[in-house]
Amino acid sequence: MLTLYTNDNNPAALKILIAANFGKADVNVQILQVNGKVNSEVGVMNVIQVCDIIIWSTLYPLYKDSNLAAEYLCEFPELTNWLKSFGDKKEFQY
Repeated sequence: MLTLYTNDNNPAALKILIAANFGKADVNVQILQVNGKVNSEVGVMNVIQVCDIIIWSTLYPLYKDSNLAAEYLCEFPELTNWLKSFGDKKEFQY
């Protein structure tokens, strides 16, 4: 069974639920309250999880383009550090 941790009104979570329904997979949804802070450590117990990859790959274009990063990410230095920590890993190099 898949456990999906999400916040309220998350369109990405809706996409995952639709895909899971299409694939006839069981999904346990856990709604989390986010305090606006991102831990700069990689995942839980330093393990990269699927959700880390999904979030990183979604935000990577904003992070990589200096104009977009200045507009959208300048107020979130912890998020920028988190994105950089993943981008520096050998698994994320292409």
